[in-house]
Amino acid sequence: MNTEKYIIDYSKLEACDIILTAETSTTSKLIRGMTWGKYSHAAIYVGGTTIEATLKGVFSKNPQRLVFEGENQVAIFRSRRALTEVEIRKICEYARGQVGSLYALPEAIAIRGRSLLKMPETRKQFCSRLVAKSYEAAGYDLANLRHPAYCTPKQLGLCKSFYQVQNIIRRASDGEVLFANSPDPGVRAKHHLFE
Repeated sequence: MNTEKYIIDYSKLEACDIILTAETSTTSKLIRGMTWGKYSHAAIYVGGTTIEATLKGVFSKNPQRLVFEGENQVAIFRSRRALTEVEIRKICEYARGQVGSLYALPEAIAIRGRSLLKMPETRKQFCSRLVAKSYEAAGYDLANLRHPAYCTPKQLGLCKSFYQVQNIIRRASDGEVLFANSPDPGVRAKHHLFE
């Protein structure tokens, strides 16, 4: 039985990097099946912390607390062009400004229909919306990502404005795994749903 765990080499992360993840949970498998995607969750790195949306709402999380069973459960995506300082500030400010927002469960569940019908979004968040809207807030060109408010983790990974960063996932040490699994006072949610 493989007991190795993997972690993001957070020293290589850059502000506004997109973190796409998949878990072994039934919920994650369901989301990946519904979206025909490899990943079920998205978060954005804002320098020192990630911002993400789960069923319990939007919160920040230490990237050192993210450990994975396999290297293929996580991928980092980055802007193909260098972001300006103004863009970085606006993207991060938008994401941080969403902390405490409620989760948009009905919108996440009916994402495809709402996108096709061009229904207006609420102020609530889900994971991939949070990431895409952070970039949109800076006026960033999301290329083929046509509906930022109703995109999926898969669509973020396929967006032509981003590329996948290589050699940023590594084996986690026993100490890192211990820290990642210790109680995290900053996180109220453990389960993701289109988060």
